[in-house]
Amino acid sequence: MKPPSSDDIRTLLTSTPAPGVSLFAPNRRAGTQALENRTQLRNLVRQAEGALASTGLTGDAIRALLAPAQTLIDDRWLWRRPPAGLALFMCPDGAQMYSVDFELEPQVIVGHRYHVKPLWPLVAEALSFFVLALSQKSARLFRGDAHGLTEILADTLPHDIGATLRHDIAPSAQVRLHSAGPVGVGGRRGAVAFHGAASNEEPLRDEQLHFCQRVDAALTAWLPAERPPLVLAGVRFLLDLYRQVSRYPALVDAEIDGNVDRWEAAELHATAWDRLAPERGAGVITALAEVDRLSHTGRVTTDLRRILPAALQGRVGRLLMAHDRSVWGRFDPDPLSVHIDGVDAGTGVGDDLLDVAAGLTWLNGGAVHSLPQGVMPGKALCAAVLRF
Repeated sequence: MKPPSSDDIRTLLTSTPAPGVSLFAPNRRAGTQALENRTQLRNLVRQAEGALASTGLTGDAIRALLAPAQTLIDDRWLWRRPPAGLALFMCPDGAQMYSVDFELEPQVIVGHRYHVKPLWPLVAEALSFFVLALSQKSARLFRGDAHGLTEILADTLPHDIGATLRHDIAPSAQVRLHSAGPVGVGGRRGAVAFHGAASNEEPLRDEQLHFCQRVDAALTAWLPAERPPLVLAGVRFLLDLYRQVSRYPALVDAEIDGNVDRWEAAELHATAWDRLAPERGAGVITALAEVDRLSHTGRVTTDLRRILPAALQGRVGRLLMAHDRSVWGRFDPDPLSVHIDGVDAGTGVGDDLLDVAAGLTWLNGGAVHSLPQGVMPGKALCAAVLRF
């Protein structure tokens, strides 16, 4: 079982289960409360049974739909080391089950769409980044997110300083970098195929500068146009030289200082993620500032009756929503009608319109920010910045 990716969230949002169960279960990992995890999931399944029965589904159909959850209840290996939370999405056609590494509120929602609101922190503030690991022997590039690192194919990078600069080394002896494959938190980096011989001579400063210039030129040409953050890792003198010559605009100030050639993937990822702490909160700060700046221009609204049609039409560029509140009701895309039943007091059957608005915004390329109501602009339940 793994955490949901952005693609998984997209699949859930575009699914039309008839009906679908969204079930969220927190787990305790230590102490006597850990023994209660299975009991809690069993109780949530019973709650789902009652909600499904209220839709008119028969007993046999209910048991078949919830069978994947029952399988988890009976899985002794799972409960020996349970994840911090479980997110289960079940319908008559199948189930998707995910683990998360943060605490969830226990919840069961039954409807004709999946409820993904508890998972928005995984994508709303998702941060993609790169790590460049430099040493006298290698230049390795990793793509990372909250869950792990993947060492990527980057054949344009000069791999060995000596092999890069010594013209008397035949092309067949040049060192090249091959993909090491995906790795995750807690995993080991796969084997990298290095071909060629490294120089045994101590590189001179101009050779080192040339190496860093070539690496930076290759990276600047290769990395995505949106310029994700780049964390430098390696021996101090190479990092200093790299900063002198680099033209990449999104170098992270905090570095990983030291030879990381023998580091495990989990250690490299955890250290890089720590260095990115300022960047991880930058999206929310930017969003709040934008709402404040545009609040008197007519482009900011807190009215769900305006936000939902605009999100469907792709006119919401940024949405802030209170993750600790719910607005229950229905949104009919044709003829763009919004019916609000009430705030917070839901029956477990229906749609949380905050979640609907977030899904439509994100699917149409907008940014979503999930915040406690206490820090929302004006303590509103939601706020949208309209593109036009």
